[in-house]
Amino acid sequence: MKGLFAPRNKFIQIDSFNRFTVIGDPGCDGLGAATMSVFAKALNSSQSDFFIVAGDIVPHAAKLVYENAKEFIDRVAARPVYPLCGNHDKDFYDEYFGLRNYALLSPDAAIIILDNS
Repeated sequence: MKGLFAPRNKFIQIDSFNRFTVIGDPGCDGLGAATMSVFAKALNSSQSDFFIVAGDIVPHAAKLVYENAKEFIDRVAARPVYPLCGNHDKDFYDEYFGLRNYALLSPDAAIIILDNS
């Protein structure tokens, strides 16, 4: 699987992993060309088994912005991307990005994702 994973269950089983990347606030100032370029490079890291985007995926609440962010992530991400709700994401988050609180569970680790908005 690659691209945005919109969790619908509170507990998500993942295979064992070696490393993951946490990306913070990519859309907070808007997904302009410079931000999108850096975000795309981070999502294409071949060294990460998965990614967590730590909130503020979108700069403001408009369905078109959510759709664009989801399509962008699906297009450029080399591996699964797990979202975390930020204060800019609240309005349509559940519809586009899934549950706000969930856990990634592997044989060796548990990563708890909690809404920080």
